[in-house]
Amino acid sequence: MVVRKLEKKQRVNLLRNIKFYPVKMDLRVDKLFFIEVDAQELIDASFHDSRVLLRHDTICYETSIDGLMAYFERYLGVNPPIRAVYHNAFCGSTLLSRYLGELNKYFIYREPPVFSHLANYKYLGMAEKNDELWRKLLCLSSCLMSRSPKGLSAITKMNDNCNNLIVDIHRFNDKSKSLILYSDLETFLISILKDQERRRFVRDRLSFMGASSFPALKEINHSELSDAHAAAFLWLLQTHIMIDAINKYDRVRTLNCNQLFDNPNQALLETVHFFGKDVDENLFEEAIIKHGTNHSKLGHVYSSSVRQEKLSRLRDNYMEEIDSGLEWVDGFIDPGFLLPILGASLL
Repeated sequence: MVVRKLEKKQRVNLLRNIKFYPVKMDLRVDKLFFIEVDAQELIDASFHDSRVLLRHDTICYETSIDGLMAYFERYLGVNPPIRAVYHNAFCGSTLLSRYLGELNKYFIYREPPVFSHLANYKYLGMAEKNDELWRKLLCLSSCLMSRSPKGLSAITKMNDNCNNLIVDIHRFNDKSKSLILYSDLETFLISILKDQERRRFVRDRLSFMGASSFPALKEINHSELSDAHAAAFLWLLQTHIMIDAINKYDRVRTLNCNQLFDNPNQALLETVHFFGKDVDENLFEEAIIKHGTNHSKLGHVYSSSVRQEKLSRLRDNYMEEIDSGLEWVDGFIDPGFLLPILGASLL
């Protein structure tokens, strides 16, 4: 990555021109880093972070965060509402974003780094230390992620670590809309336990999330838990965050991943109605045929029946660990918390 300083007079381009895409936020050095990227590259990519967009020879422009926030407050000053999809990982969020991107109405951001970095800063306690600075950072990031090509509305598919931002985004703009895509505990355990890399993913998430969002878990040392219990721990934390947002804001809705996989046409219809666009429903079928028959990231053949058969086999293969994870949560939650369908459901 080749870093160059950006002149002050170019700040207006950063806020208004979609070709300047923010790839890194570092509050320690007061820097926000942008690259120039073609909109089609964003459309094609599964993710919009360093995994895809940064190469060793990529030219990256740096600018002062404080300076850009001051420019935003002075010349724009409007905190645009954010349409966003949140999720608890491995539940079809990339697939849903692919569907939406085919409807000629939406421009999809997939896991933009600015929100992921803000989520990490919040886990470190920054939001509590300086609420006004936190508001400005979220408003600036919302401005950057609401830019879109003419005629399209932006939707951001967040990284799973960004669920802790839902309440704040709605607190600072009550016109924002959030759709939470999620899996029930058993489905989540299957999706994690079947893969060693995903087991490591759980440990990585818990290493910085802590248990602050769920007081009942504060005394538990998650590093001493089995893989199944650690996955259940993470699911409890994420679900607790989601339920808190549902209870606080009317513009937060939910969709169980099984509803998306088993009834994609209806799930897509209700999602479009929620986000507020008139869409030719014939495009739904085209989008589902194009993306629903392939794994959204890997290109594998996909169908609902095949998925159910695979889940059944995995459930048998990991039955002891799955049952252990399900039993472990009983002491921490109220009856009904494990219901497969959360409140405020689209379907």
